[in-house]
Amino acid sequence: MPADADPNESLKSRGFDLVSNDSLRALITRVYDLRYGMLDQMQETQRSVVLEALRPYFLAHFKDLRFNRSATPLDYSFVASDPTFQNLLDYRLEVLETSEIPTTDLILADVERLLEALNRELGTEASSPS
Repeated sequence: MPADADPNESLKSRGFDLVSNDSLRALITRVYDLRYGMLDQMQETQRSVVLEALRPYFLAHFKDLRFNRSATPLDYSFVASDPTFQNLLDYRLEVLETSEIPTTDLILADVERLLEALNRELGTEASSPS
């Protein structure tokens, strides 16, 4: 996203004093500076794993790859007994359960709190993201 399209950067350049509520300013800062930073870091880490480990394995051992949908092993027996494949699956599941899902839940909760606070500040009805 270009800096001029980022509402937080726009608010910073125009002055946070436009927001009179101190806790709302703190929440805006936390969501944009901390939570989005966490999300960027998490996505970059997983992008590296995909490009350096998952993608090469799938290209070498699968056919009929349909991104985010399906892939057919070239040799079912080999893939089923391959410790590398099992390690990739175990790693991905562990990262999802212990890092990505909890981090995403934390970020979503902060974004929802921010939206509710903004709606209160602006005197509009609260609406949660879809």
